[in-house]
Formats: sequence, structure tokens, C-alpha cells
Amino acid sequence: MYKDILVIDDNPDIRFLICNILKEQNFNVRSAANFDQAVLEINKKLPDLAIVDLKTKRNTLLDSEQLKIMNKIGYNNIEVRNPAGTISKALWKAIESSLSEEKSSKITVKGEEDLAALAVISMAPEEAKVIYGMPDRGMVVVDVNQQSKKRANDFLKRMLV
Repeated sequence: MYKDILVIDDNPDIRFLICNILKEQNFNVRSAANFDQAVLEINKKLPDLAIVDLKTKRNTLLDSEQLKIMNKIGYNNIEVRNPAGTISKALWKAIESSLSEEKSSKITVKGEEDLAALAVISMAPEEAKVIYGMPDRGMVVVDVNQQSKKRANDFLKRMLV
């Protein structure tokens, strides 16, 4: 199970709350308030799994410095295509294989990765934490348990296949 978590959020209250929740669950938690701090933390230790689309707020591409940092993440690097509003077979398989790996992974999505958290919740072991960003809102933390898995799986079943 993944134990090291980096929380990145510019809102100090959200960052404090998420860090405390994760620490109470015995996770090793690091935090960053902005891109520069995140770079320092990423340079110390890379995340275990990252799913990225190399954009911020849907349309803004990362700059060259941000791309350089993103390229450091992941021992295993997988690139997949995924249209908006879907979870492609390629994305599903990439998440599935990454969660079974011992080494860190980065999945780079060409398209949108917005629904990937549902697949991760569905496949991750219970007691894992899934953290994803919500534009202009902050970070969302999902405790993976029977209830969250059921909700994710119920939603996934309703999606067109």
C-alpha cells in the first residue's frame, strides 16, 4: 500500500486539514503551498503513483520548468489516450498495472484524466487514500473502504461501456 503522500494546495486551511487526516491514518505526509515548494518535495521523494494530463484547469499547458519536474516522476511511465467524460480501456489497464507494481508509476493522459479517481478507488486496496484536485476548490481526499468502493463501482456501472 502507498504510505507516502504529498499534499499540494495553496489554501493553508485545506492543506492543514488534509495533512492531519492523513497523519491520523499513519501516513507519511508532506505538504506544499505552491509549485516551488512542490518541486522541493518532489525532488526529496517522488510520489508512488501520479496520474497527470499535463494541464492545469483544463486548458493551460504546463510550462517547461513544470514539465521538467513532471518528467522526474515515476519509475514506470505509461502514456494513454482518454477522451473527456470517459475511462478508456487503456487508462483502466494502466491504473490496474500501476497499482500492482512495487515501483512508482506515472500515467500521462492525452486528453482528460478527470474520472481516473473512480477507477483508482475501485482498484486500490482498502485503507488507501486517493487524493485529487478540484479546480478552484482545493483537494479531495477519499478513504478507500467498502463504502467508497461501492459508490465508485456503482457509478462506474452506470457509465457507458
